[in-house]
Formats: sequence, structure tokens, C-alpha cells
Amino acid sequence: METPNKKRDRSLYVSCKLPRTLKERLDDVTIGDTAVYKKTTLIRYLLNEFFSARDQGRKVIHLAID
Repeated sequence: METPNKKRDRSLYVSCKLPRTLKERLDDVTIGDTAVYKKTTLIRYLLNEFFSARDQGRKVIHLAID
């Protein structure tokens, strides 16, 4: 029995340059014991909501902050 190719299962990484103030704010809410989300989780959530709205023809993204 063959083992699955682990390289195909890896996630793709996205890199983007953020203004310093936005990066600092992102770090403040995604790092440490009080973080609601980790960076990857937050970005994945935002992108999923964006594409969901786009696919359904909505002009508004519905977001919930826990």
C-alpha cells in the first residue's frame, strides 16, 4: 500500500507587505494567551467570508467577533 504524498497535502503560504501600524495591530490580537485567533485562523476566516459573499453575489461580508 502506498503512503500519500505529504508534499501535496501542505498548505500554500501567502506573503503580503502590511503597513507597520496594521502589522502591530494584527500582532496585538493574534499573539499571546489572550488572542482570540491565531494569524492563520483569522486570515482563513476573513478569506472564506470574502469568497462566500462573492460567490453568492453579496456586496457585504458578514463577520462575527467572539
